[in-house]
Amino acid sequence: MLLAPILPFLAAAPQTADTVLITDELNVPVFVTHAPGDDRLFVLEQFTGQIRILEEGTLLAAPFLDLPSFTPFTIGFEQGLLGLAFHPNYSDNGYVFVSYSGENGDSRLDRFQVSPTDPLQLDPTTQINLLELSQPFVNHNGGCIEFGPDGYLYLGLGDGGAGSDPDCRAQDGQELHGKLLRLDIDVVDATNAYGIPADNPFVSDPEILDEIAHIGLRNPWRFSFDRKTGNLTIADVGQELREEINYAEFTELGLNFGWKIQEGTLCHSDGNCPPATPACGMGAFVDPVFEYDHLLGCSITGGAVYRGNAIPALEGRYLYADYCSANIWSIDPTDSNPTSIDHTADFDPPGALDIQNIPTFGLDWRGEPYVCQQFTGELYAIVPEGPVDPAPALDTWFERVSISSGGFQGLTLDAGPDLAGELYVVLGSASGFEPGLSVDGLTLPLNLDDYLLATLSNLNQGPFRRTFGVLDSKGRADAQIQIAPQSVSSSAAGITLHHAFAVIGSATGALSFTSNAVPLDLIP
Repeated sequence: MLLAPILPFLAAAPQTADTVLITDELNVPVFVTHAPGDDRLFVLEQFTGQIRILEEGTLLAAPFLDLPSFTPFTIGFEQGLLGLAFHPNYSDNGYVFVSYSGENGDSRLDRFQVSPTDPLQLDPTTQINLLELSQPFVNHNGGCIEFGPDGYLYLGLGDGGAGSDPDCRAQDGQELHGKLLRLDIDVVDATNAYGIPADNPFVSDPEILDEIAHIGLRNPWRFSFDRKTGNLTIADVGQELREEINYAEFTELGLNFGWKIQEGTLCHSDGNCPPATPACGMGAFVDPVFEYDHLLGCSITGGAVYRGNAIPALEGRYLYADYCSANIWSIDPTDSNPTSIDHTADFDPPGALDIQNIPTFGLDWRGEPYVCQQFTGELYAIVPEGPVDPAPALDTWFERVSISSGGFQGLTLDAGPDLAGELYVVLGSASGFEPGLSVDGLTLPLNLDDYLLATLSNLNQGPFRRTFGVLDSKGRADAQIQIAPQSVSSSAAGITLHHAFAVIGSATGALSFTSNAVPLDLIP
């Protein structure tokens, strides 16, 4: 007997946001993202094999990449150009990772490098294939790729397709299908073209492949890491009864989300599964943090936890949609029993826009959200209703780093166009950020301590990347703090570091600008 339909949508959203059309000139857009510290948007066109660039709302004629040897839409609707991720250290190495369907419908992960003469072009001659996986059917490819707060590249793969995962690949540890992979792409292995992180959860288990971080997914469309906490949220498309959202702390690995034994919290099937596969109802699977019934849609589209500045009412809420019903909702994924808020009327007001077939959300460099309409080629910005407080001069992604696993914090600096071309420096403090240092009549919101002296004496060295340099033509830059696994004493766990940046006037040599401070928590 089936459980009663889940109808958890109890809250209507107050009018806090709206949508504004950015462009309608895209060809089947399927993903939107940005490069570190870059205010341009990069959009994947699923069936042309092109990555397009939007600069200040204008779609550039030349693509960032026209994927070499790309086979257009001739195999299956769910195949094509599917994922894009910029290396956290992209500003230095120019590495870009692309996930797509190969000539035979296989899933491919390739690396490219930006052209040394044109920052708006990837060099097709630098293409390196890192992973190739044959697909038994044309659907359930997954294909989303993201860098986690640990600096590793995650790849989401569907169960191989057809219906009900006929060969139970999602529960088979010797298959990559139906899994979330965790790859070290900074260690290029001679045979696999990637390394295996030492703390991957199954490296000592001969029954499960080393690349695997999580098990039991049907078709993850899409997953994302919270820009603040680093926690993982996966939208997994259901079979016929449930759409689900899975959630994990960023230090949690090795979870089994249950497919195909379960569809959401419902028992589904154990046909053709390995003998050791846990049974439904035995507590071996991680239940979704949220699920909904097919009375409300038929295919979930995952988004991201909002950490922008412009729409405070969305802070900490995970945006998602349904591809079939075109409803847009949000939940707080940290809530043990989250209530979904319906934003459809806000983002798609009657008589104004008509957003249908939503394949993706996206975030810009400030963490502000966008949403695509697939077959009309439209990209919309989700914008606030009413005035917006000024954005902070220093913004971050990932405010926690695990000492044991390592990781990084990205820092986005924005001093404004009046300070374009000036020198900047990023400093830190382990003792706090009040009352701060007064220098040249300005207050740098950091206390003087040993860590501040260490950051000052190791600019662009050790864990500090691009912490000293020149602001670009818009007065912006990006910096990074990269902590290698177990490179910091475990006794540092519980310390919160704070970072801020200052601008040095080229004419006077004195401080001309100081930013706000941002935290970085060190955890075990």
